[in-house]
Amino acid sequence: MIIIGDIHGKISEYQKIIEKHSSSLQLGDFGFKSQYEWYINNIDMNRHKIIMGNHDDTNYLKYTNGNFSYDVSNEIFSIRGAMSIDKSKRISGIDWFENEELNYLESMEVMDEYEKIKPKIVVSHDCPAFVAEEFFGFPQNDINYKSKTRTFLNVLYDIHKPELWIFGHNHKHIDSIINGTRFICLAELETFVL
Repeated sequence: MIIIGDIHGKISEYQKIIEKHSSSLQLGDFGFKSQYEWYINNIDMNRHKIIMGNHDDTNYLKYTNGNFSYDVSNEIFSIRGAMSIDKSKRISGIDWFENEELNYLESMEVMDEYEKIKPKIVVSHDCPAFVAEEFFGFPQNDINYKSKTRTFLNVLYDIHKPELWIFGHNHKHIDSIINGTRFICLAELETFVL
């Protein structure tokens, strides 16, 4: 299994990566309508999966890992979503989607499953707020950086600390241990083999 960072519509690069691997999980910001149409028509979605980020067309949510999923064989719990700080520059329904973050009921469903499973590995588009502060200097209480997703991921981490947490969204490579959990941020098109 290979984990792939943000794609941002770079389909040919994505295709070159997955051609070398039997299975993959892409961390979100895959693309919008045309990229998802290509994905649906050309990719085995059972082997090469996507977690939605904030720069994804959520009309295609059913073709991805949904709001969350658990891959028993690889012990991976995946969670979608993030907040777009650039949404004022985007067009609603075209390149920005109102449900880019989980709502309250979706979050509660994720939390219930996460608490039952207590996964070894978490894979998400964004990271917990405390990690964003540690890695990128984004203050947890600063309105410009605070998001429902980061706050929610903090809650999940308080419930259960996985061994490994891999995420994208920030387009920077970082690999560090915080409080006993290894956190890996993948840059755009960067890969990590599990």
